[in-house]
Amino acid sequence: MSALQGAMARAFLRPFYFKFAATRDDAGVPNVVPILSARMMDSNTIAFVRFMAWKTAKNLEANGRVAFGCLGPWGRAYLARGEFLGWETTGPLVEKFAAEPMYRYNAYMGATHVGVVRVRETMTLPAGVIAPVLAARRAAGNGTATGPMAPPVREKWRRLLTAKCLGLVDEAGEPLPIASPGLAAESASRLSFPWPRDLNHPLCRLRPGVLLAASVFALDPVAYQVKGRFSGLSADGRRGTMAVSEVFSAAPPTPGKRIFPPER
Repeated sequence: MSALQGAMARAFLRPFYFKFAATRDDAGVPNVVPILSARMMDSNTIAFVRFMAWKTAKNLEANGRVAFGCLGPWGRAYLARGEFLGWETTGPLVEKFAAEPMYRYNAYMGATHVGVVRVRETMTLPAGVIAPVLAARRAAGNGTATGPMAPPVREKWRRLLTAKCLGLVDEAGEPLPIASPGLAAESASRLSFPWPRDLNHPLCRLRPGVLLAASVFALDPVAYQVKGRFSGLSADGRRGTMAVSEVFSAAPPTPGKRIFPPER
């Protein structure tokens, strides 16, 4: 399918469904962050505000590759891949976003730049909600180990009321965000996520060592992004694992700042 239709369109139209944007740099490193403003303008267009998404903006300007992920109704994960057309700084689209409370009364910045993306491919994947979240709670570690993810970061992965997304770059070099409510921090250096039963699922094509990114957004609002590599399946084959090597803030007051290793 190449256009936003039906339940997918409704999910991308309504602001209360959390959206994530996946991009990649020219070296093939994935980046995935919450983009709460992402909104369907028509069946072939998504627009969003360049609000604290500095790395996303840099990647878009470098190669234009982007995909949006959204966990919609009935536990379905929706993906919309597209081509970044550029930033609008004046006109009706900017005025539309600037009038919204999120930006009109924002202490950090307003809707000065609105990105426009032409949708060229869409996909629907099963994600579930309750079962993956409960599995994530069971997989979560006790928070005592040391490693890249400090206790406040690990705590966000344990929460029930959070939005989580896994980001990767597929075989064609395209960024891919996969909404994954079952993501969990098993230790200070390891995330895990439910392994799909459908062999056609994009995750089933992962190979050990592939670069991954993962993002969690809580209603505080607090958000983190971690990066690392796919390290294979758990012993029972039910969960994929990610060795975490970097941790970034993805929320005010220091969006995009690397927390681990500390920036110099």
